[in-house]
Amino acid sequence: MGAGVVLPGVIAHAGWDDAVGGVLYAGFARTVVGWMLTLSVNSLGHSLGTQPFVAGVTATDNPWLAAVTLGEGYHNYHHAFPTDYRHGVDTCAVDMTKWVIWGFEKLGWAWDLHRARPVDVDRCRKLQLRRGLDFRETDWMVLSWEGISRRVEQGCSLVVVDRAVYDVAGFVDVHPGGRALLQREIGKDVTALFYDGSHVHSEFARYSLQTMQVGVLQGKKVR
Repeated sequence: MGAGVVLPGVIAHAGWDDAVGGVLYAGFARTVVGWMLTLSVNSLGHSLGTQPFVAGVTATDNPWLAAVTLGEGYHNYHHAFPTDYRHGVDTCAVDMTKWVIWGFEKLGWAWDLHRARPVDVDRCRKLQLRRGLDFRETDWMVLSWEGISRRVEQGCSLVVVDRAVYDVAGFVDVHPGGRALLQREIGKDVTALFYDGSHVHSEFARYSLQTMQVGVLQGKKVR
């Protein structure tokens, strides 16, 4: 801050004897304008654009904003998949930052990059398109508790919430509460824990859970 304000004043004083102008315009005014432009990116990313991946948040996708921010404008995707290093997931998306990081990965300068599973991205899109409508996925399995138990014995990571069956295999290792907490509930009905447990799950968490649904529960028995 000192160099950003004082140095312009020193240069202006030495160059054309206008230290005050250097401090005010090249120092304070430039800094404030820079702050405002930086903060406006976040404001515009929460007000103008579309929501192709997740609702319940104000974040939007705006390709025009992305073009001038090197990808930051795909904010809705970022809120849907916050651990993904990409913002513009589509190949044609204007996200230069994504390509730079991808290049670093190929050169060995970046590693362990997280990418959301394509099936989760696709399901988020479908859920958003159908949001508010009463629909059923035709490819969902109808499972009894015996069927769930068999699949768990075979290595599947299934849980039940509100009579819907979810495969959380790809989520166990990144569960915010830790792997052990979720692992010990595999094969059980976790409806009460999900809604009334010690950790309140956000709308984003509930929306993310929907992307993992693989079936519906047959029968009324709760475990």
